[in-house]
Amino acid sequence: MAIPLTYNLRSVFVRKGATVLTVTAIAFAVAVLVLVLALARGFEEALAGTGSDANAILLRSGATSEGVSSLTRDQARILAVDEFVMRDQDGEPLAQAEVYAAFSIERSDGGRTNIPVRGTGPRGLALREGLRLAEGRMFVPGRFELVAGQALVGRVPGLVVGGDVELSGYTWRVAGILDAQGQAYDSELWIDVEVFLRVIDRPAFSTMIVRLAEPQRLAAIDAELSADPRLTVQAKSERQYFAEQAGALSIVLKALAWFLAAIMGTGAVFGATNTLLASVAMRTHEIGTLLAIGFSPRAVFLGFLSEAVVLALLGGVLGVVLGWQCNGLATGTTNWTTFTEQSFAFRVTGDVVVQALVLALLIGVVGGALPARRASRLPPSAALRTL
Repeated sequence: MAIPLTYNLRSVFVRKGATVLTVTAIAFAVAVLVLVLALARGFEEALAGTGSDANAILLRSGATSEGVSSLTRDQARILAVDEFVMRDQDGEPLAQAEVYAAFSIERSDGGRTNIPVRGTGPRGLALREGLRLAEGRMFVPGRFELVAGQALVGRVPGLVVGGDVELSGYTWRVAGILDAQGQAYDSELWIDVEVFLRVIDRPAFSTMIVRLAEPQRLAAIDAELSADPRLTVQAKSERQYFAEQAGALSIVLKALAWFLAAIMGTGAVFGATNTLLASVAMRTHEIGTLLAIGFSPRAVFLGFLSEAVVLALLGGVLGVVLGWQCNGLATGTTNWTTFTEQSFAFRVTGDVVVQALVLALLIGVVGGALPARRASRLPPSAALRTL
């Protein structure tokens, strides 16, 4: 079955005014989808891309995050010398007990935000893959010093090497800037764990991070720790733990993206339908000629539907280009699990582009169906009488 594709494709470029209006309406709907999906993807990557499967985070059984977990010093001592913990060349366990808490801190642009503060120790940095000090040095144990994640630089006053930050009623000197390569740790302040415990007057740690001697046994290790009445501890891989932190908000952001896209897409569908209906009304002679020279109604329908799809895909490409301008822009939002600010960057990835083009395609098919149907049902004789 022959389809008048050449005619319909040429019409897209000949009727420039109608093409620009339709493409622009679709582009805005697609751009909104790209922006919000890129926001969700950036948040996911910042958390889900954090950590290593070679490390485990040990939390109190039932705890959903580090902030609501608790480990006593006795539990920490027992866990650190367990056989599942890897040893270094000197036979020392690769483990670090830590404290995690959120503090309300003034932002550079006004207002306050909850910043995650991690009390850690000498092994805290070495245990985590991909982390390095971009500037300065690590804090000295026992001193009121901190290391700041580089995503916080500029967002919180005083976060420069040698600067001072007020935290929990004390003044802390900034010893260094941590580069976590976009991981969740980029949004944290690190201080000495023992100093932190004294400042917040807590007797217990929050969690412990350990390097696993046999990462493939993590499930069995978790079962053993959970069953030990002395411990009541759960073990999660570092990567799994942070991936779970992204769950709820990521789902909400994606739902919001499609909700906004549906609203704007509906408007784009009506706009495309009206524009194409007007185009059909002005082209009755041309349509009648196509039918008279042997093109079937079905072929005319598919030809006009193809025209609508091409317009939609042009709008989709333009929308992706507009949305791409946000790629890499830094932003931040509240992590609903820890109720702390998480900094990240917009990420326009391949799956975001595919979803955007799918939206454009749906707009083209739905918006072009009625005009294509009307064109295919036009009698050749009625069309030719317009001459």
